[in-house]
Amino acid sequence: MYDNIEGVSEVILELVDVGKTESTLVDRPPILTPRAMVLVQALPGRGKTTFATKGGRPLILAVEPKTAAMAHHHNPAAKVYPIDSRESLERAIAMLCNPILADRGYDRVVLDSYSELTERIPSFFGMSYPLQIQDYGSIGNKALAIITALQKCPLPSLVICRSEAKEQGKVNRMVPSANGRSAASLPARCVCTAETRYDEREGWVIDTSPDEWTQRSGLPWVPGIWRGSADEFIAMVERGPIALPSTESAE
Repeated sequence: MYDNIEGVSEVILELVDVGKTESTLVDRPPILTPRAMVLVQALPGRGKTTFATKGGRPLILAVEPKTAAMAHHHNPAAKVYPIDSRESLERAIAMLCNPILADRGYDRVVLDSYSELTERIPSFFGMSYPLQIQDYGSIGNKALAIITALQKCPLPSLVICRSEAKEQGKVNRMVPSANGRSAASLPARCVCTAETRYDEREGWVIDTSPDEWTQRSGLPWVPGIWRGSADEFIAMVERGPIALPSTESAE
């Protein structure tokens, strides 16, 4: 499946090594300053992976097979760590909590996607079908463990989640989609919530401007509409309210 990714065996071995928890690997204390964690959501096929992958040198936690297949095409500098088993999930969590990850040259972590992770966790942990009501709580707890790890990670991160239309009262709203209810907590856990969409004037954009129908939530210093790359976007989120680069477009 991953034959077209250059040096993937070397990358996986490198990342597994980083994920070790022996004290010999940790030569300095954990980074206490929280890094930005941005939620990127949209309906399937709306450019979430393309946006999150382009620019800089991302470390991509690939739960979706298509992400592993396409990441190198979008960005030759991207490094992919497939999450396809319970063991690889647990290694990823340990790796994210290790401060030495900051020394590996990555500028962000991308989880692609939280929705797929919740759908695959039952097979990772040997849950039998049909799932029982109590199983969904277990799925949510196991999936949110990697979100907690991202909050402790020494790098900023982008969490990708598919959206779905959900009726709330008499209104259909776009909300994060997952197996169970755990995705509902993602907007509150992230620094801002963005949507990838196609704009007739701007083309493909990342949109953080709030509206009545989505859970988009921006920041005062972040343009409502952004056309640049993901590394520039998350760097801008982390810089705070200072002079904005010339590449942004605001609405």
